[in-house]
Amino acid sequence: MSPAVIGFLLILLPCNHINLKSKFNYFFKLLTENTSVISACLFCLKYFLNCVFSTDRATSVAFQPSHPKVVVEKARVEFNCSHNDENLDVMLWYQQTQSGMMDLIGYGYTSSEPDYEEKFKDRFKMTRKDVTTGALIIPSVTPSDSAVYFCACDTGTEAHFGEGTRLTVLEGLKVTPPTVRVLPASPKECGHQSKTIVCVASGFYPDHVSFSWTDKEGEVSSGVATDSEAVLEEGKTYMMSSRLRVSAEEWNNPDNEFTCTVHFFDGDKTVPYSASVKGIEDKYLKVTQSAKLTYSVFIVKSCFYGAFVAFLLLKFQVSSSLNPLL
Repeated sequence: MSPAVIGFLLILLPCNHINLKSKFNYFFKLLTENTSVISACLFCLKYFLNCVFSTDRATSVAFQPSHPKVVVEKARVEFNCSHNDENLDVMLWYQQTQSGMMDLIGYGYTSSEPDYEEKFKDRFKMTRKDVTTGALIIPSVTPSDSAVYFCACDTGTEAHFGEGTRLTVLEGLKVTPPTVRVLPASPKECGHQSKTIVCVASGFYPDHVSFSWTDKEGEVSSGVATDSEAVLEEGKTYMMSSRLRVSAEEWNNPDNEFTCTVHFFDGDKTVPYSASVKGIEDKYLKVTQSAKLTYSVFIVKSCFYGAFVAFLLLKFQVSSSLNPLL
């Protein structure tokens, strides 16, 4: 039975929202074992009908957070999904690779077996304990499974996504913490109104890192720019950087200290690695101030010299007027 025929049958049904939804669900369930194209068409049609007729609208959904996973090849990995809204009947799983593309792994209802996309159906397994709890299982991971996995749920009106869980499958390399360096502002920025401090984390594996900055007053969030992802170096280790933009006044104060902390997840826990740099009184500022001081002294001396000459001339004129013979 084609999607067109299904649509025609739906038009002939009595215009009762609840009956329409239930009868369509019945036809949808019968045809989900057909080709993936038909299944996709029916899923989209079902989603559209739910958007039009559903009255169960989730207003706030909270997903339970999950920690990143670092495992060896062939390990069993399970991603758990848990939320707090019993109206979310559909649970979907997505895979986001390093390229940024998101692929649908599959979806399922509490009352039926899950449906998988072709390339995932042989190695991935989805389970559903109840409406609010489900899981995605990879019985034996490979390096190509390294990605971010998202759980999504919906009622047919809108989708709600979890934050995602990062999975890294180690490729025969041992976990290596980062080496952290903080590079001071470049001398080429002399005279600029702002300065850039650079923090570089290198030689780490895997690439589960995040950056934070602090100064003498506490955590700094303004003026921070961090690479979107780590860069693969030779030897399969990674490098990543973060930049902090501060005012020239802050940087030129030797009492200020700027600390960069790299938070590295080693598979069991997150470990901080830090490095710092202190503000440096700018040589350009010193030269400028010295020049200003020298110029000021010169002006003062010139004024005194001018006043002294004027005094001598005045004295000479007074003496000449008192003694015409001079």
